[in-house]
Formats: sequence, C-alpha cells, structure tokens
Amino acid sequence: MHSLSLNNMFFLETIPADIWITIFEVIDEPAHLVHVVLVCTKFRQLATKILLKHLLWTKEEPTRRNLADWESVHTDLLCLPRRLKLGISFEGLSFTGPAPLDLLPANKLYDAVIQQICRFNMLEEVTLTRTTVTPVIYQLVASLPKLRILEITSCTFVTQDPLGLTPLPEADITSNITHLILQNNTPSRDQPSTELADHPLHRLAGPSLRCLTITWSPTSSLLFGTQRWQLPNLSQLNLNVALLTRDMMDSAVEFVNNCTAGPRVSLRVNKHNIPDNQISSTSVPMHGLRAFWGPLPVVGMFAGSHCEVEHVTVTESLELTHLLAGLERLSKNIRTLDLQLRKYDNEVLFAIRQLFPDVESVAIRFGKGCLPENIMVMLGSDILPDLKQLRTLKLSMDANCIPPQPPADYNAYFLLHALNQNPPEDEPQTPSDATSTLFDPADLKDYLVGWNRYCPKLRTVQLTSVAVWNRRFEGDPWVEKSVEPPVLNRNRHQYRRTSDPFFV
Repeated sequence: MHSLSLNNMFFLETIPADIWITIFEVIDEPAHLVHVVLVCTKFRQLATKILLKHLLWTKEEPTRRNLADWESVHTDLLCLPRRLKLGISFEGLSFTGPAPLDLLPANKLYDAVIQQICRFNMLEEVTLTRTTVTPVIYQLVASLPKLRILEITSCTFVTQDPLGLTPLPEADITSNITHLILQNNTPSRDQPSTELADHPLHRLAGPSLRCLTITWSPTSSLLFGTQRWQLPNLSQLNLNVALLTRDMMDSAVEFVNNCTAGPRVSLRVNKHNIPDNQISSTSVPMHGLRAFWGPLPVVGMFAGSHCEVEHVTVTESLELTHLLAGLERLSKNIRTLDLQLRKYDNEVLFAIRQLFPDVESVAIRFGKGCLPENIMVMLGSDILPDLKQLRTLKLSMDANCIPPQPPADYNAYFLLHALNQNPPEDEPQTPSDATSTLFDPADLKDYLVGWNRYCPKLRTVQLTSVAVWNRRFEGDPWVEKSVEPPVLNRNRHQYRRTSDPFFV
C-alpha cells in the first residue's frame, strides 16, 4: 500500500465518500480501479464495492478465489453485482453414469458458479461466452428478477445437466429479458428434432423482448422460425448469416414477417452460394430492413424499390458495371453508403448523385487507379450541389479492394459473386503512392471552404488514404488529421473449401 503524508490523509478525509464514489465510477478499466484500491484503506472500502458491480469469471483459479470471497468477506454484499460475464469452458464435465462420491473438479466448479449467480438477485446483465449451456441455465435466468440483458456467444448447448448439480428452487421458466444476443453457438448434437419446436428461450424471451441479435442458420431457423417463437413487442432485430442459401433467405424473411410489431432489421451476410443468374431475377422483400452489411447483389434481393433500407456497407469489391447495376436495385431512401471498387471511376459519383439525392455519408474505397487531377472542380460543380444532406465524403485507395485469384481447383459452387468477375490486371499501387501527393493542403482547404455553399452540413472529407479533414460545425475551420493507411489483409488469400458450421 502506498504511504501517504498526514496532509494527504487529512485531504482524503475532508471529501465526502459519495464524491469519491462518483469519481471512481467514471473509471472504465477494472485494472485501473485495482490501483485505486491499493492507495489507502478508505479507497479500498469504497472502490471494492464498485469492482463488485461488474464480475468477470473467465479463468478457473481466479473464479474459485472469488467464489470463496463471496462465502466469507462479501456475504453482506450480494446485492451489489449488476453485470456478470462467465467465460469458463468447464472442460471435463461429466453428464452420464451414477453420481460419484467425489465429483470431478469441473462439476464442482460448475455447481458452485450456478449456485452463487442465483444469489445475485440484482443482476441486470449476464454474458455467457465460450462456456457450456445446460438446462439449469434457463432456470437460473428465470430466477433473476432484475435481469434485462442476456448474451450467449460461442457457447456449446447440452440437453442434460452435469452430474452432482444442486437443484435450484422451482420457478416458472419466464423472465423480463428485453435484450437477447445469440451468436455463433454450437447446438446439441443429441437433441431430437421433435424437441426443436419447444425451446426454453421461447418462454424466457418472448413478450418482453425488445431487441434480438441472432446468428441465422439452418438450426436456428428450426429453433426459432416459422411462428414457433412469438415476439409481439420486438422493435430491433439483428440477423447475422454466415452462409446465405435460398432456404436461409426464405426462412429469414418468414421469421421477420412473424414479428408483428414491425421491427427495424439489420442484416449481415458474410457470404452466399446463390448463382449469379438467380440473383438478378430474385426478389424477396424483407419488411423493416434498414441496414445491410455484405455483398451488394444480395441486398438487391431483399431491398426492392419500396424498401426502407437506409444503410448499406458493401464487403466485396466490384467492377463498375456490376456496382452500378446493384445500386440501381436500391431505393432512394439510402442515407449511408460504403462501397468498394476494383478501379476508380467518376461514374460512381454521378450515379450516387442521381440515385440517392438525400444521402448523408458516402465512402468509396478502390484498389486501382487514382482520383483525377480535376476531382475538386468536378465535385464542386457537378456532384455536391445536388447532395444537400451530405455530411461525410471519403474517397481513398485500399489494396484490399483487389480480390485474390482463387486456386484452379477451387469449387466454384462456393465462390462469391465478386470472385466470378475478371481477375485483376496488375498489382495495385500502395495508398500513399496513389493519392497522398495529389492535393496541396492549402488549395484543398480553400476548396472545402467553398463547398460550404452547396453542402453546409458537410463535416468530414477524405480524399487520400493518409489524411482526413474535419470540422465540428458550419463555419468552423477545417482541420487536417493524419490517419493510418489500410493494412493489406493477407487472410483474404486463404479460401475455405467447406461451408461454415451451422450455428444457433
């Protein structure tokens, strides 16, 4: 413990405890708060209570010590924890056979963790990650009256409880959860298909649920699709799809249609295996779709001309003709656009001006070519006068926009839309070589000031890969800020020959 002078000790005692608590609550990192605990006895008493509000159980030995503390020194502080994250894998859990006289360490720890969490009756948020979810977890969640946020990520679901588990008090499997996150979980392999229609989460997170984030897969569509899960008050739905197929597309649209409150939908698609000749002719509107992240041709299937999609982030680089064809399928409601081009062409800016006059943010990354010398004049005379709502404009080179060539024996059935196009002609320039010396900073600043006549809401402009210009309010001076150029992602050269595992 640090030594303190008498003057400092007097200073500490004159400040009320609630003032110190307010200061300590601003500290985000628990590790920094631990240093506060070591200052003096008073700080240890005050800061310890704040530390106990957010529990992190991700390693076995520290968790065992913390459980022992709750049985001894913290017995009168059970009402403090508000958030808990459990990330212990519990390797070696035993589920079958007669209960041994001496339980395995993993079974003992699992039981101790469940029993202790049940005592935290003021918990508001529980996160389960890389751990084992057994039926007792659903009882545990139902026993926490204040719980509102439940996150289950990268967990393994098991249909039976481990041996030696102490029974929890009987309670109805219901809760008041408003936010639920289910991502990248591995379903049980021994669960009969007849049981898929009735899952405890249907009752745990039903009428009270307001926001749902879920990895959509064949298994999750069986568990939660086709009217099996009634969500009458859902207002926000985030769907993440690892591999989009036609069946997955239909089941996702059906699930959204069953959400009677008309939620705002955010759709994220990593890749797809839908043939190109079907993409252009397929239209499966998804009601409430507001944000999309993934291949541009895919969003065109979900977002027709009357769709409400407002935010589009394209994750594959396209030739100009394919990009323009994809943009033409979108509605005029677009507010933010993040696009990737294989080679820069001014035509994309003219298309955006014509198709999306109310766009607020435009970001275009390109792998080859460079901005023309008259780009500032062209923007000021031909583009910006028609984009009155524009707040952000970014045009920059990114070597990742040059797609790699697939191996000769790669299965074309799993090829993405972008990889079916012509291969690149040559290696791209580095970002700094292409654009960083194109503009003189003084001249660029003069142009930015002049653009205020057309776009008074403009706040961010990027025309190189190494610098961004910002201003806070209209009339403020533009300030240049250096940024790191994009790093080439070498992992993009590693193709996967099998589809992703099915997740819940």
